[in-house]
Amino acid sequence: MTETAQRRTALVVGGTSGLGLAVGRRLADADFRVALAGRRVDIARREAAELAAGLGVALDVTDTSSIAAAVTEVREHLGPIDVVVLNGGGPPRSEAAGLDLAAARAAAELLLHGPIDVLNRCLPAMRERG
Repeated sequence: MTETAQRRTALVVGGTSGLGLAVGRRLADADFRVALAGRRVDIARREAAELAAGLGVALDVTDTSSIAAAVTEVREHLGPIDVVVLNGGGPPRSEAAGLDLAAARAAAELLLHGPIDVLNRCLPAMRERG
């Protein structure tokens, strides 16, 4: 365990299953403090309890107040965020010719706007710390 890694905190968005959970576990194995974040907070908390220094937090990337609350909770419980992993499921599959405009807007919120909000809340402090 390196002293640098020991002090690092990672926020894993979409960390309740699949790739996000796997990344969170690997970061924990590398001695990072890991916040597993997702809409299914019960699963996030259960999975985080299995990590050496884990925290499960509620985070819905389509809700700005949820993003703000999650980032604040991670900072309060694990310290400054050093690594942000943006992960999440995509919209339901469909053919381009039949794509519903409302579904496309929801997908943009989920895959683009929400992650930008997460980064905007984390990057300034990350840059300050170098």
